[in-house]
Amino acid sequence: MGCSVWSAAAQTLYVSTNSVLDGPGTAWSNAFHVIQNAVDAASGGYTILVTNGVYDVGGAVAPGQGLSSRVCIATNLSLVSVNGPEVTRIVGHYDDLGDLEGNGPYAVRGLYLVDGASVTGFTIEDGHTFISGGVWLDWAGGGVLFDGGGILRRCIIRDCSARFFGGGVEYDEGGRLESCLVVDNISAQGGGMDFSYGGEILNCTVSANHASQDGGGISCLYGGMVSNTIVWANTSDGANDNIDITGVGHSFDYACTTPDPGGTSNLTANPLFTNTGSENYRLLYSSPCIDRGTNVAALTADLDGTTRVINAVIDLGAYEYDGSWYDPDGDGLVDADELMVYGTSPTNSNTDGDPHNDYEEMIADTDGANSNDYFRITNATFASPVTIHFKSSSNRLYTMASRTNLVDGAWSNVLGDGPRVGIGGPDSMVDTNATPPAFYRLTVELLP
Repeated sequence: MGCSVWSAAAQTLYVSTNSVLDGPGTAWSNAFHVIQNAVDAASGGYTILVTNGVYDVGGAVAPGQGLSSRVCIATNLSLVSVNGPEVTRIVGHYDDLGDLEGNGPYAVRGLYLVDGASVTGFTIEDGHTFISGGVWLDWAGGGVLFDGGGILRRCIIRDCSARFFGGGVEYDEGGRLESCLVVDNISAQGGGMDFSYGGEILNCTVSANHASQDGGGISCLYGGMVSNTIVWANTSDGANDNIDITGVGHSFDYACTTPDPGGTSNLTANPLFTNTGSENYRLLYSSPCIDRGTNVAALTADLDGTTRVINAVIDLGAYEYDGSWYDPDGDGLVDADELMVYGTSPTNSNTDGDPHNDYEEMIADTDGANSNDYFRITNATFASPVTIHFKSSSNRLYTMASRTNLVDGAWSNVLGDGPRVGIGGPDSMVDTNATPPAFYRLTVELLP
């Protein structure tokens, strides 16, 4: 089945992997199970909503080409995921009979789109191309092929390959990428992407891509506009790990890459990603890419859906740094609180290296940046009455509990002394009850 080109009034169609009925896509209850079936049923101006799932069947061949794309859009419609790229995946096909990268006669590209089409909020992965035969575009754009135009927003393009050009993305005389992450793709030329006489990339991150020839991150052939974008830590077996430039007509402004390709306000400093080993390309609080871009009114959200702009100036890359919710060290404290309230490190879950991590020190109202200040029992008197000594906070609630056997039974609060608010400074709790020898535990918690 080929790509369809129609024109009609705007309407919405639906796609889900598990709707009761497979089509006609007019409601969630009869949503299409295959994205391409919805595309074929749509007309110009339609919106297609896609809910969570892995979409790895179906597809179509673009007019005049030979390679099938898992999703082939040849008209002016909008394809939108409901819940974003982490849970909505378009998967091409790795040809086991092809080359080592999965390119071959049975390969399937991820996405094809034309001028007027837009796609928002998907992960596009495992797309591949022909090795030979067909037209040159059949060897290009394993993940995405822009054929004369189109817009891709808030998408992740990863683990794709092309035999010759644009492992992740190929621009053929147009196309625009906004707030996207392009990682772990490979081709001969332009491992991450290849510009062929046009195309734009705004506020994207291009990293960990590889070219067997030139331009591990980006290859520019007579054109290409790169702005507010990080192109970092790509590799090539030939020339120019990050960006390879041929001819004229290209521009690089407010980019973070090395070496400087020339242009306005580019950076060559390490962008300081959170953790590339786990493919977390969000910026650390100390990144030089924060507040270093040029504002673009049309960009209102980043790849996470976070509002852009947080401060007065947009950040470089696919992700806008937002310390009000971001917690890169996973200690339960967001960056803004660690920096402005507790004085602890946003990238170290135990800033001072004492027995308690930063979150536990917040609970105890101790100083997470002082290794001598942490919640502990400072002394104990075991003659009747048993007394537990500690340093308390007047903003926390303390409980003394006991049990006679650590294997059986449960902790019971000591009657007569707590739970109670600390006095703020040297403190103690006492067990005045007549009890046999026991084990004691002291806990601290936030005030209700």
